[in-house]
Amino acid sequence: MKVRRLGAVAALTLLIAIVPPQPSGVATGTDVTETQISAAAIGYFDSGTSFNGVPIQSATFGIGVIVYSDGSGLGNFEIKLTGTTPLNQEQNITVVGNVNAGTVNVDGSVTFSGNGTLDMGDGSLPLAVPFAVIVTANGLQLTVGTSALPTLPVSDGSIFIG
Repeated sequence: MKVRRLGAVAALTLLIAIVPPQPSGVATGTDVTETQISAAAIGYFDSGTSFNGVPIQSATFGIGVIVYSDGSGLGNFEIKLTGTTPLNQEQNITVVGNVNAGTVNVDGSVTFSGNGTLDMGDGSLPLAVPFAVIVTANGLQLTVGTSALPTLPVSDGSIFIG
């Protein structure tokens, strides 16, 4: 009897080690599918683009996100907007966030959103902000709070959606 229990405990331990837990907030069942988005890229904005009054020229971003067909999402997003101060000094504005929702759109793009931190790069304290991103294989469009930036095309690097 003792050997049988030991075998059952060993089998259960092996099962727990092999099968990863389902992320919290994700419905269980066979009908939930996932789409992965990963990126490491840089892009350049059209001249005249600004964010919170700061002229921005480019952005470098990273994405590691999974969106599920039930509307939930999981992962991280980070972007550094490179701009200039009124004294013509470089100013780096960063948004770092955790994704908690997402969907695959009819056109094949993916929209994901969550909550993050906005650091204006000017010495002020970072702010908690909601964000949303629409991403395609060619670029992304970022909205921070109510401030929507124009689409940022990828100049170098890549975006994977699959």
